[in-house]
Amino acid sequence: MTRVWNPDQIGPKHKATSALFLYAVQRERDGKGGMIDALLGVVRTSKLGTFTIGPFITTLFDEGSPDSLNPVIALLSPYALWNQGNSHSGMVTRWAAAVLAVQYTEEVGQSVVDTLLQIASLDSPNNHTFRLTFGHC
Repeated sequence: MTRVWNPDQIGPKHKATSALFLYAVQRERDGKGGMIDALLGVVRTSKLGTFTIGPFITTLFDEGSPDSLNPVIALLSPYALWNQGNSHSGMVTRWAAAVLAVQYTEEVGQSVVDTLLQIASLDSPNNHTFRLTFGHC
């Protein structure tokens, strides 16, 4: 069976994905967890995922975001809008702190690789930020 793309479904899909993101992040902040896997599943399978939640993910990189969000930052960072952040160096610094603080899993490792490739591909004077953050690259 061929699935036909229906443009009328974009609005509800955006709203549902955005609501799921906010719910998952709030559960992580409250120490309850459990929804990040569901959110990752939606983002990975939906063509709307990155477009819909990319701006929200960027807000996770604020300096004031709690350490409880480190796993969220580590896993969702490939879907962040790295080229649209207000402070690219601040985003990279917060991302680095998050990924260094979480326990390594294969999924975290893949997320780190995907994010590094995105950061490295930016055509920006801020590309040196990664070298400054990790100090030896």
